[in-house]
Amino acid sequence: MANWITLFEKYRIDRRLLKLHLQELSALSENSPRRAVLQKEIEQIKANLHGAECILTRYGDAADSARDALRRADERLFLAFHYVRGYTMERTAEEMCVSRDSIYRIRRRVISRGEIPEEYIEEAGITSLHAFQGDDFPIEPRRNVLQSCFAGAPKGVTDSLLSACP
Repeated sequence: MANWITLFEKYRIDRRLLKLHLQELSALSENSPRRAVLQKEIEQIKANLHGAECILTRYGDAADSARDALRRADERLFLAFHYVRGYTMERTAEEMCVSRDSIYRIRRRVISRGEIPEEYIEEAGITSLHAFQGDDFPIEPRRNVLQSCFAGAPKGVTDSLLSACP
């Protein structure tokens, strides 16, 4: 099981990795052995990105009161703006018409939600929430992508995703 923030931090990393892979793919010759591996990884990343977007639509399903439903709607907007669209915290606050302090409060609520229900992950078809597994992608570039993506991220999130990288 994974928590909500980890899923969407991985979403952000996967988006960047997809861009890098597409650039590398366009530079490779047609008969390069790396091309087939890269295409397979690209398809897997696209499937995981789509799965995370599907999970986001289910975020408010477990609300048990009207107040909780409203809070979850704010949290879903936060996840969509900050992680899916890639907005900064300040821009996310501006788009949601809330203060910067409120955005951090919303983020803390998302973190406190705990684990994503396993059925959400299964329905979305996400095969792994561990970033960049597989031996076809060299270790150092994988670690470099992770570190560049997490400049300024909370230490616990950074450590959990870096630990998935050998």
